[in-house]
Amino acid sequence: MHGSGGSTRKLKQSKHTSTKLHRNVFKIDLTNQPKYVSKKVLNQVSQILKTILRLTNKRINFLDDSLTK
Repeated sequence: MHGSGGSTRKLKQSKHTSTKLHRNVFKIDLTNQPKYVSKKVLNQVSQILKTILRLTNKRINFLDDSLTK
């Protein structure tokens, strides 16, 4: 039972590397090391940041432009 469970778990881990990347991205984002962040994830993070900024402070509009360019 345990052996088969381990093999399926390994398969799931290899398939869902994106979730691992996501966790790492947030860690990297907190430590200010965006070298390892992919463009796709950067876009997602920037969208989330934009939404947060829009909700918290609508005066920070110039940040939207700098993130998209």
